[in-house]
Amino acid sequence: MTTASRIGFMIIGGESMPSIFYRTIKITVGVIAAIFLAERLQLDFALSAGVITLLSMMDMKRQSLGIALKRIVAALLALIISAVLFKLFHFSLWSFGLFLLIYIPILLKFNASVGLVVNTVLISHIYSLSEITVGGLLNEVYLMLIGISIALIFNLHMPNSEEEIIKLQRTLEEQIQSFLRSMSFNLKNHCEINGHYVTLMDLKQTIDEGINKALVFINSFYFKENRYYLLYFEMRKHQYGRLRYMQEHCNAIFITQEQASILSDFTLQLSQDIHEFNTGETALNVLEELRVYFKDSDLPKTREEFENRASLYQYLNDLEEFILIKIRFVQALERN
Repeated sequence: MTTASRIGFMIIGGESMPSIFYRTIKITVGVIAAIFLAERLQLDFALSAGVITLLSMMDMKRQSLGIALKRIVAALLALIISAVLFKLFHFSLWSFGLFLLIYIPILLKFNASVGLVVNTVLISHIYSLSEITVGGLLNEVYLMLIGISIALIFNLHMPNSEEEIIKLQRTLEEQIQSFLRSMSFNLKNHCEINGHYVTLMDLKQTIDEGINKALVFINSFYFKENRYYLLYFEMRKHQYGRLRYMQEHCNAIFITQEQASILSDFTLQLSQDIHEFNTGETALNVLEELRVYFKDSDLPKTREEFENRASLYQYLNDLEEFILIKIRFVQALERN
């Protein structure tokens, strides 16, 4: 499966029912319009125009222009190759098979396999007529142009999902804030974390939904480039991974001590600073001061204290990476 196909599968899988209903109505109307136009122009095999529209409208909007061009070029190539072969070897099953033996490798070589099925159907029209005429070749070209043109026109309108994405951002930030607040509380209460698995699952579900909707948003425009929301949710996904590590290290702490209380206060403050436009620079500066404090603290006197200190220090490292993920995200945006 190609990268584009995997992305397309993710997008379709992440669509809401209203979006699916909208796409269904739009595709149906587009197919009917293509067939109607082909019939009005008195083209043979008018239903094929509708099939081409159907396939073209299933493409992601952003890629549909490039795919349309590939289909047109592939169609012209198919007509030329088939015309030559049918003239030389007449209309037979063997000549049709020879056409496929030549045509398929060319499309695969130039990554134009999107035109294989449709153009094979177009050539089957010529094969069924058992004659090569200018009118017959033009008929297939017109079917292709009508099908693709109708699809491109209907794809001009796409529902704007940006408002939904922004709501998901706010929901995700509130979930992260809640998770960090709970961790802060537990750091002062023997650092036992219970029931966070559901919250982590909620985080993951929101992030996955956000990524899917961000992909839909990106592919809702022919030329406009807007990858911000996708990058944002991918950044939060990296932070989610770090939160899982933080939970594991915090689970290893069983006695309350001064360092745990200080980290609890810092975690609580960090939870209040979780929002889209916070750069993370201030939190990183405070964390560096905490790191100095840890280094200057008295050495642990017992094995239990040593293990607790090690877990707390690893928790501090996880917090630092959590913040750095946001800082790198902001810096990448500024460079671009």
